Amino acid sequence: MRILWACAAVGALALSACDDGRLDLQLTDAPYTDASSVLVTITGVELRSVDKGWQRFEFATPRRVDLLALNGGKTQSLLSNESVPSGDYDAVRLLLRTAEDSTADAYVRLRTGETLPLHVADDSDARLAIESEFSVDDVDNTALTLDVDLRRALLKPTDAKPDVYRLVSALRLVDNDKAGTLSGTVAAQGSGCVPAVYVYEGEVTPDDIGGSGAEPLTSAAVTTSGSGGSFTAAFLPEGRYTAALTCQADEDDPARNDSIDFSDAVRFDVDRGQTTTIRF
Repeated sequence: MRILWACAAVGALALSACDDGRLDLQLTDAPYTDASSVLVTITGVELRSVDKGWQRFEFATPRRVDLLALNGGKTQSLLSNESVPSGDYDAVRLLLRTAEDSTADAYVRLRTGETLPLHVADDSDARLAIESEFSVDDVDNTALTLDVDLRRALLKPTDAKPDVYRLVSALRLVDNDKAGTLSGTVAAQGSGCVPAVYVYEGEVTPDDIGGSGAEPLTSAAVTTSGSGGSFTAAFLPEGRYTAALTCQADEDDPARNDSIDFSDAVRFDVDRGQTTTIRF
């Protein structure tokens, strides 16, 4: 990995003067209904230090990642025990190749079998960015998870670009030491159900993504069987939450206010390092 940053120190004093910390950064993803694969090629990561500006970490070999393989608590490591300047940070950026570089670098494979190119829509430099504060000290290892919410981030083709999917910055950054997990089961649903569990911060009335009411923090895919299903929503900061089940996950368009039906809401608490279990 090529690390692009400098420390104002020389000789035997360099290590102590740099005052470095250690960082683990991993990638996860909230599910997406209409596709079987969403592939991106990540070339590196940038972190913005409040004092030192942007610090870039370029991968020696770009990492091809199927984001849909990273839901339910699965992760892809980006930085592992990486030496970074200690201090306060306020932003993270993923550096990507897009289908404009090569169609093999970024694409969406639909459940119909059709494959369409994937472009980064909101940054001409092919970056996905989030502004979120965190700190790295020179004593403890800092472990963070970057969550890509594909339900918000993946935009369908438009009339102007009918054969291209677009990716926008819809991310959240989680401190692993302050997060827990929600796990649960779902009773068997009727035919035609496309299930997902939406998770909201606080005690709220569930609403769709992009609606006029409460916005979900994240969502979880439901793995179904003849007798029902199960789900996992990981990397939830500790606190009070509401979860709700919908059978219309495929009808929720983040660009509009949809009439999505939800089951009765379940309120629950998440404690750091613990798994909370509920049932629908």
